[in-house]
Amino acid sequence: MNDPKNHIFESNPQCLAKILSVDDSTQDLWRTDDLGAIYRHQLAATICIDFASAGSRLSRKLDASKLDPRVFQQTFSEALFGSQPNMELLQLIKVFAKEKRSDPNSPLPKPVALVLYFGAIAAMTLCGETISKLSSSEQRDGIEWGIDLPWIDNAMRELLKEGIAYYDSH
Repeated sequence: MNDPKNHIFESNPQCLAKILSVDDSTQDLWRTDDLGAIYRHQLAATICIDFASAGSRLSRKLDASKLDPRVFQQTFSEALFGSQPNMELLQLIKVFAKEKRSDPNSPLPKPVALVLYFGAIAAMTLCGETISKLSSSEQRDGIEWGIDLPWIDNAMRELLKEGIAYYDSH
């Protein structure tokens, strides 16, 4: 019987190199189905649970927040797609997603973090608020990038399309 400890030596060297690399090229290791499942799970997650693992910038913003703690019982989906979005909560989601995007140890794949990031920007833009230091064209480009992702749902696609329409009209 084969010793499981030796399986690594039977693996494809290029795949192992990708898995062990620390650059952004590892993102193509995620299959579309995987990204879709992770994305749907993230949207269904309660915000307070994920914010508990916040990085330093988000932690400082949470400490300074005047939001009613009950608002953090919402899911990411409720916060992003609700009929009356909370501006401060959208700002916190943007910071959360940005931190996850730049954290090499984050379990959240970078493309999923970016969709949350640009989704929060689109939602805020539709409310007439700007929450990013990115230029309008950079924000529009990021939002447009997300529209064609095969693994996002219709709610996010519509939010992003509305964000593009806003930029096109201003």
